[in-house]
Amino acid sequence: MTSAIDTDVLIVGAGPTGLMLANQLARRGIRSMIIDRHPGPARETRALGVQARTMEIYAHLGIIDAALSLGRKALAANFWAQGKHAARIPLGDIGREESPYPFLLILGQDDNERLLGDNLRMLGRDVEWSTELIGLAQDGDGATATLRRPDGTVRVVRASWIGGCDGSRSAVRELTGIGFEGAPYEHVFFVADVTADGPMVPSASERSIPWPDPAAMQGQRASAGRPVGAGVIDDAWGPSSGRTTGDG
Repeated sequence: MTSAIDTDVLIVGAGPTGLMLANQLARRGIRSMIIDRHPGPARETRALGVQARTMEIYAHLGIIDAALSLGRKALAANFWAQGKHAARIPLGDIGREESPYPFLLILGQDDNERLLGDNLRMLGRDVEWSTELIGLAQDGDGATATLRRPDGTVRVVRASWIGGCDGSRSAVRELTGIGFEGAPYEHVFFVADVTADGPMVPSASERSIPWPDPAAMQGQRASAGRPVGAGVIDDAWGPSSGRTTGDG
């Protein structure tokens, strides 16, 4: 005989995917619990851009105005090479006549997570941080999850469903024996919050991309006021070199 169900859905991982799932379940009155092994939300920049479909969903959640005020429309990308302006690619009409938000919005993943987390709390739910999934067993009626809590104690939770939203090193996938097919991408990427000087200064609505001179990068982050650098490390240039993009 199995134990009673504690929650309809146990969501493992409080990044954008897990938070979106938790918000959508809460809107529909479905019981859920969301956990994350980290001590709190991300504070550094990760992903940088939000597409039209995400903004349409944000409108349904009632958080689109907050997202637009935090972010900045990316109307164009300027490419720089060896300190000289090389090209400009217009971006401002992406999705024109297809969406009420026909643009790319520069809004860091940390800001997206904060918006979704704030909305989740307004719906009466919250993330249980520093809580790690360490065991998982399935049966015909649901799943039994073993959680390690912040104080080191163990809690057993029965759920009808488990939502594995815990990224590339997913505990849910590992504990259920689900493979992750494919091969690593050949390049090494980086994203860094930086303070930088140089001749390249993007405008309020354009992103400037130095290529390949990382020393000539300067940008401004739309929401936090700090420059952000992202790029690919090329082995042919040696360990200290990189192809770098600046975003604001």
